[in-house]
Amino acid sequence: MADNTDDKNVGLVEGMLDFGFKRFITLKFISFVYVLGLLAMSLIGIGVFFGSLFSGQGNILMRLVVGCVAIVVVLIYMVMWRVTLELTVVLFRIGENTSKMVNKQSGTSSAGEAADVS
Repeated sequence: MADNTDDKNVGLVEGMLDFGFKRFITLKFISFVYVLGLLAMSLIGIGVFFGSLFSGQGNILMRLVVGCVAIVVVLIYMVMWRVTLELTVVLFRIGENTSKMVNKQSGTSSAGEAADVS
């Protein structure tokens, strides 16, 4: 049973066309997703900060406090985004390592035991 889960040279298109889901492509583009999320949250935070400063409602101190709170909230969301993506990576790494263990065990054991594992 030849399993291609260890193939690191698989492109994104080949991974997308793997309808048996034997290859994980999430790890290849998760850093891109992370950067996109950080950029989106940064733009939202900057927009809320300057929007609160130039809104013209309330006194300047209140607008400054709202802007600073917005920045703190965005920073908290950035940490939560990072943790969420790290948990996703952990799940996929567990899957990869489990596949490696099954492949190693099926390579050293008899055919009957390998059938029971998978």
